[in-house]
Amino acid sequence: MSARRPLLERYAPGGEPGQYAIAAAPPPPKPAPPPEPNPEALAVEAAAAAREAQAAQAAALLARIEAEAQSACRAAAQATAERLTKAATLALPHLTTAGFAAEIAALWQDLATSQGQIQITLAPDDAEIMAALLTGQTDPLPITADPALSPGQARLTWADGGADLDRERLIADSLAALAPHLPTSQEPTP
Repeated sequence: MSARRPLLERYAPGGEPGQYAIAAAPPPPKPAPPPEPNPEALAVEAAAAAREAQAAQAAALLARIEAEAQSACRAAAQATAERLTKAATLALPHLTTAGFAAEIAALWQDLATSQGQIQITLAPDDAEIMAALLTGQTDPLPITADPALSPGQARLTWADGGADLDRERLIADSLAALAPHLPTSQEPTP
């Protein structure tokens, strides 16, 4: 017999002539056992997985830190803007009050040479401040108190014209000029 058995073979002697029987199929080959895991490869895979997990944790931590830093920066900028706005709102009236009389005197000197005789009309309180500022001056300014003017208002008149000064309008204009450069408290924070 050959090494290979046919599926159908004749019965051996003693069997019925011309009858065939189905021979049993050979058993399937046993599967090869799985390869033994390589300990070094397993260690490399485990280390790579651990590094990926650490990288993901680090990325999450950095994102949280960045978000917190941005939030802190926005809060600090907003607080600074609010303090600057408050300082400007409080300081400008005091600065303009303190410098109002000196500014009128300087304006009078500038105009006196080109306009001749200039009359200064002030609110009564401002007239007193101006008079105190000019005490001891040899050439006193012509100052008139007018109760119709509010504190911080002045009128300079000369032969062919005049000028009105309003401290409150100057303060409002100054604050309006600063406003675009300072964030407002209504700005949304992302």
